Amino acid sequence: MHCDGAAVNDTLIVVGNDKLGSQLAAQLHERGLRVMIDRSVDLRRVVRLLLRGSLRPSWLMRMAWAEFTRPAAPLPVLPEITSNRALLDAVRSTGARHLVLFRAGLIVNRQVIEAVEVLNVHCARLPDYGGIGAIPKALRDGAFAQSATLHRVTETIDGGKVIATVPYELNPRMSYRDNEDRAYRAGMSLILDRFSQR
Repeated sequence: MHCDGAAVNDTLIVVGNDKLGSQLAAQLHERGLRVMIDRSVDLRRVVRLLLRGSLRPSWLMRMAWAEFTRPAAPLPVLPEITSNRALLDAVRSTGARHLVLFRAGLIVNRQVIEAVEVLNVHCARLPDYGGIGAIPKALRDGAFAQSATLHRVTETIDGGKVIATVPYELNPRMSYRDNEDRAYRAGMSLILDRFSQR
């Protein structure tokens, strides 16, 4: 299966280093796709986001508790990246023409964007709920009708053209973790449906 000409064997998928990323990575690896783990996020980055006001402490607490209570998924041994340089090296060494990001914390730079088509899965409606904290913002606003979005990556965070969406509903009567899981299941289905080998 393909997306705008992206053949499965031309695609490299980078997932975040958490339990949701592990769930998707295991499924992609099982289906024969090329997958890497993004290990670029560390405590310093989280502190910077808090100090800049991009991440609210209450959101961080909800996200951290959701991650802590979420069942672990076994993760196969996969290659890892920690920087744009490592990502660019991986793109070149694999010959990938298309790069897909899921829960990746690395802010992809211009060099990567110019070297390969970069797509991102953001698990909330764009442009209304771009950036970090999209799920708590949508819950706060009562914007329960949401969509996971596959979009092109530009130098503006979550600002590129939307290519595909999968709708889902948030539910204020459910726990934050259940809502987050619902959002990211929609995002996973975008990747599995569009990039998995048949």
